[in-house]
Amino acid sequence: QLESGSADKVRNGLGSWTFVVLALLFLCAGTLYNGQKGLTLFLIILLNLMLSCVAALQASILLIAARREDQISSKLAKYTLEIDQ
Repeated sequence: QLESGSADKVRNGLGSWTFVVLALLFLCAGTLYNGQKGLTLFLIILLNLMLSCVAALQASILLIAARREDQISSKLAKYTLEIDQ
């Protein structure tokens, strides 16, 4: 069996329910904390920036992991063809 790469490990972590729940708890806690102080334009912009960065990183990691998976599938197909002949 082929070894899992670091992009695959990160993808599996970021694509898990644990990450989703922790991210939602973090956002809720931040919203409640900042709601007590009053929601300012700075905090809204900061939250938007954080969410955009997380989305950009997740998209990059998913593309890297998908490319790796394509490479693995290609190698497996090549070996299967060699065995079958």
